[in-house]
Amino acid sequence: MTAFVRRFYAGAVATNKSLWMFAGGPGDTAESFAGGAAYFNSYDPTVTVYLLDQRGVGMSTPSVNCANPPLYDYDPNNQTTMDAYSACNMEIAETFGPTIKFFGTYYAAVDYLTVVNMVNADKVAIYALSFGTYAMNMYMQLPGARADVVILDGPVPPNRWALERDPDVKSLVAQVKHAHAHTRAYHWMVRWTRPTCPC
Repeated sequence: MTAFVRRFYAGAVATNKSLWMFAGGPGDTAESFAGGAAYFNSYDPTVTVYLLDQRGVGMSTPSVNCANPPLYDYDPNNQTTMDAYSACNMEIAETFGPTIKFFGTYYAAVDYLTVVNMVNADKVAIYALSFGTYAMNMYMQLPGARADVVILDGPVPPNRWALERDPDVKSLVAQVKHAHAHTRAYHWMVRWTRPTCPC
């Protein structure tokens, strides 16, 4: 598994004052923040901006996606869209099996903690958008997490996501839990946006 990190700075070298931008989604790539990173560099050239593609999205590998991703935004009132999301969710569950649990909120936070510690900047500022607020919240609960300032932009209710309402995925979760009561391989699929321990 490879986590992709992109760094933006105004001068010849990176500075020791960092801004970490947590992307939303779930599933949005941090590339959507590239324009914002350039803005922050122009506003304050002493800041180095870091963008991390969370596990399974963007340039991080492997990519968690299906062969034919849904063409429309999630809409629980549109059966065609619901069917497309169900098919995609089932394909992801079948492709990744029990390893999919390593792509949830907790492990995104662990990745952030690892990279923040590797950079070891004097100042750590965090901007989190939408779903990124969940990953940031979990990050802040990890031992050793650092942040001098945190901005939460647009947190959303945890019951908004497609996987939480998808009856086919919930059925698969129930079957797997029944067959493998000693594991929690698919537990994330119903609750993956909540900042809870995967244990």
